[in-house]
Amino acid sequence: MAKEFATHTSETAPEAARSLLGRVQREYGYIPNVYAKMAESPALLEACLEADRIFETRANFTALEKHAILQTANRINGCTYCLAAHSYGAIRTKECPGETDHRLQRGEPTGDARLDALCRFVAHLIDRRGWADDAELAAFFATGFTRAQALDVVLATALKAMTNHANHLTHPEIDARYRPDAAAE
Repeated sequence: MAKEFATHTSETAPEAARSLLGRVQREYGYIPNVYAKMAESPALLEACLEADRIFETRANFTALEKHAILQTANRINGCTYCLAAHSYGAIRTKECPGETDHRLQRGEPTGDARLDALCRFVAHLIDRRGWADDAELAAFFATGFTRAQALDVVLATALKAMTNHANHLTHPEIDARYRPDAAAE
């Protein structure tokens, strides 16, 4: 059996991860377990935090579209931790209605043709490991998305590969606030 990964704090993390966890603490008001586990590798923690910052501030999608991209990747990658964490954040900030989030988590149509086309493209890109069919790319563009946005989806799926795979490896406990009963508060 593999040795369990530690759930680090700013005091127990490797030296190179301590300031990163301090930044997470300041931004979130707490340290989510995903980052506490990921701190074992300061390089991975920094890469995830920077990729997330770049995606959130530079990718040309609405907040709801960003959420749909990330939730679709979380679903395809089977990451229950990230599904719960992203639901909590998006519903709390009102970026995504609860029913839409539930549909995204289940891979069901949301009723928004553009959002559904985006989710289909994300799922296709992940399933095909980046080898998008011409027809899928054309359908993505037909709903008004751009070539730059297609590449921004690559950024998002790379980010989710890092967090989802790290979670599969380290098994972080889902933070209490991310559990469905807490998200509804």
